[in-house]
Amino acid sequence: MGILSPFPKRQTMALFSFRHSVKTFSPKCETADRAAREGQTAAHLRYITREAAARVVLRERLDHLGDTEQGRCAERAAMKRRGRVCERFIVALPVEASEAQREQLARRFAEELSQGAAGFVLAIHDKAGNDIRNPHFHLVAFDHHE
Repeated sequence: MGILSPFPKRQTMALFSFRHSVKTFSPKCETADRAAREGQTAAHLRYITREAAARVVLRERLDHLGDTEQGRCAERAAMKRRGRVCERFIVALPVEASEAQREQLARRFAEELSQGAAGFVLAIHDKAGNDIRNPHFHLVAFDHHE
């Protein structure tokens, strides 16, 4: 007799995964992986929003700039104030959820995190390759200064 599993064979279950990182020009930066480099933000935005990977891309409360210019503007502002450029997140989405549900979950997370004030770029990856089995979203959130 083998071990009995409460899950039927071939059932896929959602796995929780959450990754957060910060890019900054602060002289108080404690680790090298947090240190921002010029051009890095634009490159990251191009990577996460590339058509081959992103099924949905949402851009909220930004200056209607392209991703390259948005990244450059965020970096210039952060250099001036010697601070954070952006916060980056990668968050797993449930395999069991529909595309619409995944979009709703990702959008809700971004809106709650940004408190409806800060700008962000969100890209849902669930359309090709390993992303079909590992749906997730990338979120780049920018500071909002009043």
